[in-house]
Amino acid sequence: MIPTTMAQKIKYLLHRFRNTEWSGPAWYKITKKNKQGFPVKVRLEYFEPIHLGSGTDTEVDGELLGKMLPKILKKRPEIVPCYLGLIHSHHTMGAFFSGTDKGVLMDEATSEGLYFSTVVASEKTRCVTAVSYQDQYGFSTMVEGDVKMMNQSKPEPDWRYQADKIAKAKKEEEKNTWKGHNFGYNYGSYRGLSQYNVFGGIDEIEDKKDEEEKKEEGKETEVKPAVINKGMDIELLGADFGPENTDEIAELYNKFESNEITEQQFVDKVRELDPTTEPHWYVDNL
Repeated sequence: MIPTTMAQKIKYLLHRFRNTEWSGPAWYKITKKNKQGFPVKVRLEYFEPIHLGSGTDTEVDGELLGKMLPKILKKRPEIVPCYLGLIHSHHTMGAFFSGTDKGVLMDEATSEGLYFSTVVASEKTRCVTAVSYQDQYGFSTMVEGDVKMMNQSKPEPDWRYQADKIAKAKKEEEKNTWKGHNFGYNYGSYRGLSQYNVFGGIDEIEDKKDEEEKKEEGKETEVKPAVINKGMDIELLGADFGPENTDEIAELYNKFESNEITEQQFVDKVRELDPTTEPHWYVDNL
């Protein structure tokens, strides 16, 4: 079962990244077992997207995940007892388990627990889920299940923050002069980590990265007008459009993209912020 809040979060991310796959860790809670102790009802308690891939693949880096887990668990201690698994999107291709997806489920199966995985999509089949484990002989087994999504509610600001974060990371990846292509999901670095004893965080890495970016810039640059293009990507163009308005228009665009406000409401609010700006330019170039 996918609760209301998680169902709406999935819908928001699929709408935000229409043609790009995303992925991240997910936590599953068993709510009912059969007489043999096998789960027959499981609830997706929480998930967090941490990677934005391409139109055909996404991967969760084990080292990055290992550093982020303590931070996520500190923020949401209620998911500590849950089973850690995966969620990723197939955008408009439909939800299904590809050969790579099945390979991950079989590789991550253990004799000491269960490994859950969910694939979501915006068209065709919307969601599939499965669990894997090792039997008493050490053979890996994968079992698919039915998915029930609850009614949906309005999106939360935290989802936008997470989406902005992976979009920014994707943009930074594209700036690299080298292009590494790793297909599938890299879990080797975090497999076996206990949710109860993994400590540390990613803050130090992000702070160091910010310092390096500042050094490359050398000095402060003149504030220039910004154009929202493809979601939250900001392109500097030149003159007197302040950063405060840029942030406000970006937030308005997110609301428009997630269907919280109409296009006309977006246009009216942008014109209230700056009468000299043409809101339709942003809409036409999305």
